[in-house]
Amino acid sequence: PKDQYFALPPRPTTRPGCRHGIHYIKMFPITKAYQRRFRTEGSAYYETLQRIIDGNTKRIVSECQAYLDLYEREGRPRFAVDIDRIVGLLEGEK
Repeated sequence: PKDQYFALPPRPTTRPGCRHGIHYIKMFPITKAYQRRFRTEGSAYYETLQRIIDGNTKRIVSECQAYLDLYEREGRPRFAVDIDRIVGLLEGEK
């Protein structure tokens, strides 16, 4: 469903009929220890994606929050990441 992702231009390897984007149902919390910078410099495609994301940050954050609110009210959608379980695992690390 279109409310579960922010559409991005397809990659050359994206199969016909498939979508490329930021899929909210695939997001999950992590600690800073697991973050690594993704370099976009030198790739016209990734630089374009970065511009699109930067220009739509407010919309993406708003749509992510709406997804999380729905997740909290109605539970985990089919095929979505079990955020509650991951939060429990992260709290166990502390």
